[in-house]
Amino acid sequence: MKKGKHTSKTGKLNRLLALALSLSLLGTWGLPARADEIEDAREQVERTQEEIRDNNERIDSMEGEQAQVGTRIDDTTDEIAAMMATIALQEQEISQLKKDIKVQKKKLSKAEKRLRTQSSQMEDRIRTIYEQGEISYLEVLLEAKSYSDMLTRSEYVSQLYDYDRKLLEKYRSRSEAAAQAKSELSAQKILEKEAEDELEKEQERLEEALSDLKDSYDDYDARLASAKAKASELQARLEEQKAYLNQLEEEKRREEAAAAAEAARQAAQEASSNAWSAASETSSAGYVNGIPVHIPSDLDGYRGPSGTTGQDVVNFACQFVGNSYVWGGTSLTRGCDCSGFTQTVYSLFGYTIPRTAEMQLLYGTQVNSLEEARPGDLICYAGHVAFYIGNGQIVHAASTTSGIIYGSATYRTILGIRRIIN
Repeated sequence: MKKGKHTSKTGKLNRLLALALSLSLLGTWGLPARADEIEDAREQVERTQEEIRDNNERIDSMEGEQAQVGTRIDDTTDEIAAMMATIALQEQEISQLKKDIKVQKKKLSKAEKRLRTQSSQMEDRIRTIYEQGEISYLEVLLEAKSYSDMLTRSEYVSQLYDYDRKLLEKYRSRSEAAAQAKSELSAQKILEKEAEDELEKEQERLEEALSDLKDSYDDYDARLASAKAKASELQARLEEQKAYLNQLEEEKRREEAAAAAEAARQAAQEASSNAWSAASETSSAGYVNGIPVHIPSDLDGYRGPSGTTGQDVVNFACQFVGNSYVWGGTSLTRGCDCSGFTQTVYSLFGYTIPRTAEMQLLYGTQVNSLEEARPGDLICYAGHVAFYIGNGQIVHAASTTSGIIYGSATYRTILGIRRIIN
């Protein structure tokens, strides 16, 4: 094999090892790592969904409990309304009781006044008897001087007795009336106080119960607002996590597609290189894909067979992948630039094309799109040109860093496609 070619056994082995290593590293460090990220993201989504379910259950439970409190509030409100009606009736009774007390007070005042009057009369009677030294009723009768005088005295004694008896009875009656009025007044005051206290306590109890229920209801409002705010936060977090998971899965799909494309490209490149290597290793003079060629150390001046196809041209060109790029050069073995590469290859097959990429863009037959391109067509870019080898791929002298390499036909904007062999 000639120096600088990549088709030697060692070169093939190195490329195979490099391809295997790159695919191995991609499998070990790329996709599994991405799979771990996707698994973590899925677990986060599941945890957030579980939190959302738990939070929604709490919300449902609190709403049910709050509804029960609302029912109790309605019941207590109804009870208070009923109690207020009762209070209105009791207040009427209390009002009547107060009127009765006022009447009783007046009666008591009159009874006490009469009692005081009767007491004063009794005092006056006793004082008169004491001051005048009146004798007893028997003495009055014994002092009678005649029968007629006795009858007169007897009548006087009877009148005096009746007067004193009535006076005593009236005093006793009025004293009892005054005591009765006073007792009834005291009882009525007690009833009034008890009724007022009972109403006040019942009203306080119901108002306190209603206040507690309203506080509980408001507390549910606050707790529900907090739970619903948390639900919104969890939903927003879930959307972010789902978006991140979708992004990871999309990146994984792109990486897998890129890995598959790269593996296919490497396999195609390796197959092409192996074919040329096998052909070129038969002898210094032989056949390459049915084309008789002789590859000397210096290809300058060599003329290939006429009547070849574009596929024959690119098959021949691909064997120089890995050789050097030299600006202005036209040697396939010692170095060439992009247009020197295409011009020299075509010249070996008996086709004369311009030297520069700009002029090659104007040479040959125009091809309207990449879909219509065939192997051997020239893909022209701004200041650059390459061979189209099919399946969206090119071979070209890329740069001083890369040399002659394979690549994607769309790696730059295509200005035109020219067909040299019709």
